[in-house]
Amino acid sequence: MDTAKAVKKMRADVAGVQESNLSNEFEKISKEDCVEMEKAYNHQGMNGLKTYIDRNLSAWKKTPVNIAITGQSGSGKSSYINAVRNMDDDEHPDFAKVGITETTFEPKSYAFPNNKNVLLWDLPGAGTESFKTVDYAKQMDFGKYDSFVILSESRFTETDKVIANEIVKIRKNFYFVRKKMEDVMRNERKVRKKKIDETQIKMKIKKDCEEKLGSMGKVFLIDSFEAQEFDFQLLLKTLVKNLPAIKQKALVLTLQAKSMDIVDNKMDLLLERLPWIALKSAAVGAVPVPGVSAVYDATILVGEANFQKLQLGIDDASLSAMAKRLKMTAEKCKQQMAAASGDAALISGINMGVNAIVKTAIAQVVVSEGIESLIKTVPIIGSIIGAGMSGATSYAALRLMLESHKKMAEACLKVVADTLEEVKMKQD
Repeated sequence: MDTAKAVKKMRADVAGVQESNLSNEFEKISKEDCVEMEKAYNHQGMNGLKTYIDRNLSAWKKTPVNIAITGQSGSGKSSYINAVRNMDDDEHPDFAKVGITETTFEPKSYAFPNNKNVLLWDLPGAGTESFKTVDYAKQMDFGKYDSFVILSESRFTETDKVIANEIVKIRKNFYFVRKKMEDVMRNERKVRKKKIDETQIKMKIKKDCEEKLGSMGKVFLIDSFEAQEFDFQLLLKTLVKNLPAIKQKALVLTLQAKSMDIVDNKMDLLLERLPWIALKSAAVGAVPVPGVSAVYDATILVGEANFQKLQLGIDDASLSAMAKRLKMTAEKCKQQMAAASGDAALISGINMGVNAIVKTAIAQVVVSEGIESLIKTVPIIGSIIGAGMSGATSYAALRLMLESHKKMAEACLKVVADTLEEVKMKQD
């Protein structure tokens, strides 16, 4: 089997499935991967090929990412770690213990619930009797971390600058983060007793922090209890951007989709997966194509559709959690999503089961693109070349589902943003 020719054929087939040149996506499968797939197939047949594809698709979950959260004692490291991981159950065994005094006496890692290889490390506060600033970097073994977040609840100190200098020495990225911004705004409202200009207040605080830090780094303003506000999501975007590519993928697919920046990052990676899923589908004959006598199992496409929804935060559990957080019923939440998107049919898509979504997407490909006459019946697929049209159909159906899921995710974020804005207006 010539895998390179197989991929080339599938590219040509996909070009006939959609007017847009989706076949370009298959060019992202490198020559090296084609060679390795060839070896896997020659060694173990279709099972070997499927195993290679599965290993490629799941590699991000095996990639370690270590982010250190540091700062002075009592700077709110634990609460930030809980917020990034969306952890609010203080009885959960993975909840980072929060206290008004220093509760961390040695570096402690906290994994994300959906990925045990992405770790946030709660480091003991620097500048204490136990952890003197001069020895801190060595005691904490700074070299083991991919990047650093330096937290402060009020203002940055010489201790923070010393920590930053130690990070510079090992050529790692770090970010200064000023916390408790909601408290700042609340106090401003009490003092001024009128509507405040949040933008001006934030600019003033940032300028003050940057003057004290000099040219050492960028300052982010956040509140651990308001993950949709201030610079919380911008900080996550920046953390992702400055990691090596493979670690970027691991962090993006681990984070929840709570900003359009993260949604866009996830979309890029989900799109990158499609040719691989199509190859896998072709290899095992997994698409139930209308008009073809052989009946195939759609498990692969259903699995990827579920993965898309989970990644974009539009699965049932995520939508229910969002509705609860916004203090509205799930049905009202869906209605507002439809209104936000300007698409009344969006509710049908949200309510539709994944199996139905897969069947609908495949039917749309066959009916609207007229490819049924191009499909060849392949009862037993002996090579990707023979199954090329099956893979093309899979790709086009998955692409249609992904585009629909993105619209739902955008609508979801808009509902959250609009609701938070309404709350702010009432406060002012």
